[in-house]
Amino acid sequence: MSWAQLIAMSVAAGGPIDVRRAAPACGLTPRAVRDRARREGWWRPFRDIVAGPGAAQDGAAWARAAALHGQGRRGDPATDIAAVTRDTALAVMDVQRSFPTRVQLAIHADRALAPHPRLAVVRSALLTPEDVRGVNGIATVAGPALLRDLAAVRDRDALRRAAIDLAHAGHVDLDQLPTFLTAHPTFPGRGILRQVAADLLGAGRTDSPFEFEVRQRLASDGIQLDRGQVPLPGPHRRHLDLGIVVIRFGIELHGFGFHAQRRDLERDAARANAVALLDDGWTVLHATWSVLSEGWQAFVAQVRQAITTQSQRYLGTDWPAATHLRR
Repeated sequence: MSWAQLIAMSVAAGGPIDVRRAAPACGLTPRAVRDRARREGWWRPFRDIVAGPGAAQDGAAWARAAALHGQGRRGDPATDIAAVTRDTALAVMDVQRSFPTRVQLAIHADRALAPHPRLAVVRSALLTPEDVRGVNGIATVAGPALLRDLAAVRDRDALRRAAIDLAHAGHVDLDQLPTFLTAHPTFPGRGILRQVAADLLGAGRTDSPFEFEVRQRLASDGIQLDRGQVPLPGPHRRHLDLGIVVIRFGIELHGFGFHAQRRDLERDAARANAVALLDDGWTVLHATWSVLSEGWQAFVAQVRQAITTQSQRYLGTDWPAATHLRR
């Protein structure tokens, strides 16, 4: 039991630790730890939260420190709960590029925290331990509950973008939203979240806001596509972003924003190779983000021409009927 052990705990935890819990485990008192941290210039973001020498003081460290600071000491898990939420949660999950200046921290409505310049406290009677999971060592509001918290401060388009990104990253199962909304009949922004759920469940699997926007724009121009994405034949379960499988037509979309990470580029390359190896007969168009602002009508004309040609080839008609589309 020693100071070295305490510092090792801080290193293992990724920085901040709660001296109320860590000190006794090392045979020390919280006061002794606070005093030494003050004398030796350790990082001390909150009264009982310290980080050993050399610890990072970035957005993730502030998020972890705030989550530890916010935990209550009543002994009741239902009310002692504290977890980062909203934009802070998106940053912890690597769904958002940067951390907000103030940590958005959710706590139970029966509790309160003293004001702090780096804290934006969200008190909620709906927050439960089941809404929280550890993400990169930080207690974080996750799943539909995070969308609930975002719905209070985002409009429909912004909330839909967040929902798509969270689903693509595996942090939210959109199929759970109807059940979640039924179980939570009242909360700020519920109507917006209900609209977003209808948007995305109606569209089917959507991996990016760009993909959803192109689908909606084509629909407004009278071009209906299969629900969700287009599965490619073969053993690897690859798919195209949009299209109509019965006429072997697809659209591949290439977004070059923050979420076009290495794994996404590798996925796109693998799909392009899979298309190249398909039997003759598939027609696949490609588009980037710029198509939404430049050359949209030309792209629509290409889509119409491709669908007409493929429909004549495989259906013997100039255009597929609604019954030909996958729903």
